Amino acid sequence: MPPESPVHPITTNLPSNLVKWREYHTIPRFAIWEPLRDWFRSEGLHVFDVTGDTTVKPPTNEPRAHDGVVYGTHYGPPNLIHEHRRPIHCIARTDDGRDVLIRLIAKAGQGLEEFDILQHVATGHRAFLGDNHCLPMLRSLVLDDMIFGVFPFMERGFTHPWYHNPGEVFDAVLQVLQGFEFLHRHLIAHRDVGADNILINLADGRLGPPVLGGGRPLPFRELFPVRYYIIDFEYSVRFPEDSAPDQRVVTGLPGLKYGSDHPDDYGRDLSPEMLLPEPHCPFKSDVYQLGKMFLSHFHPLETEYPDLVKVFRAMTAVDPSCRPTVAEALKSIDEYHNGFTRAQLKILQVPEPLIDPIPIAVRFQKMEEAIVRKAAKKRLEAELAQNSPAAF
Repeated sequence: MPPESPVHPITTNLPSNLVKWREYHTIPRFAIWEPLRDWFRSEGLHVFDVTGDTTVKPPTNEPRAHDGVVYGTHYGPPNLIHEHRRPIHCIARTDDGRDVLIRLIAKAGQGLEEFDILQHVATGHRAFLGDNHCLPMLRSLVLDDMIFGVFPFMERGFTHPWYHNPGEVFDAVLQVLQGFEFLHRHLIAHRDVGADNILINLADGRLGPPVLGGGRPLPFRELFPVRYYIIDFEYSVRFPEDSAPDQRVVTGLPGLKYGSDHPDDYGRDLSPEMLLPEPHCPFKSDVYQLGKMFLSHFHPLETEYPDLVKVFRAMTAVDPSCRPTVAEALKSIDEYHNGFTRAQLKILQVPEPLIDPIPIAVRFQKMEEAIVRKAAKKRLEAELAQNSPAAF
């Protein structure tokens, strides 16, 4: 009889699949990772310590080491305490002091498509390409039926901190479009486009003067090589290189692959074709979601930069055939941007739109409702299977 695997006891009481792990919302949220702490330490990754129901801090009170990717502001060092936001995420520190994010990518056969996509675009020579804006996967780890990815840790999103001038907006839009053009060129549709799935390489920390009235914060995007990164490929699809264009289609909501068939469970702008029973082009849906994201944040610039917002509106056309491709949108905005001098793009302050975010309590309520819906669906399916003629 072969000896028992030394890691088996660690995984015995963990959620049985990726969906159950993603739906873990017991307080403290970090508890799900505790059984793996020693195993990660053996891999040179020191999982952060719990400081509250939803917060964690590094094992030592030392600032993170510079990793050559993430930068800070002039107002103080990066924060030590961070929010533990998602059950499938875990913040850790490497032996040499760099902060990284561990993400559970696959378990029990679920999530393998995302891992394939990450291996294709976030590792190897493609990760070095300048037009590739996927957050690089530094390494992957396998434990039983689980696959973990390790990424540089950054938590600031696409719109926070807000932009100082239109030049910064153009740079962000062009970088994001360039990143999605790279994905689409490699036949990868993201299918989960949102501001929180685009990160900026800024370490979380103080963003302004410590004293009230100490002056407007520095335009930090001019002080280091700002780069925007695309993350979260759990709903993404990658088509074979030899596939015909008319075969590169999907049907229904992206969440169907994980059993979510209700629009509220998705949490993104729904392109009209997602709600139809017919197959649709996921690349056109990416364009729609990008356009909606850009419009919601940058529509106040329409008076001064009408041709910029005009492209955003074209991207959100109801008819998918009327939307530009990402490459076409990138080309149009790049040409428009080149018509301005750098000085012209620094004159105007960018007004911040009034976007009413969903309160945290409402988000958790929606998550709980989604879990209840899925549980009810599973019970119904089990009852139908039990009462079917084949069961007798």
